[in-house]
Amino acid sequence: MGLILTNNHVVMDSNSLTFHHLDDSRDWRATVVATDATHRPGAVKVKATGLTPVTLGDSASIEVGQLAIAIGSPLAPSPTRSRRASFPASTETSP
Repeated sequence: MGLILTNNHVVMDSNSLTFHHLDDSRDWRATVVATDATHRPGAVKVKATGLTPVTLGDSASIEVGQLAIAIGSPLAPSPTRSRRASFPASTETSP
């Protein structure tokens, strides 16, 4: 059994959902265990084996020109997936 960190918009207004493994097409029922509309994470509990944990990066330590990857599709209809890789041109944020 494990926890999957996701985005709040994925799990909001849900008690459970199905996760689909892209590499081997396995499906798991998951139970929503946490949501946070302010900071935007969500978490679900799933009974699964053979999953590889991901190492989360530290956005404060990214450098200009370093590869950054984002995974998700916040504006696309489900089950559309997207992946984006880019090289940041700046580490400053504007209001």
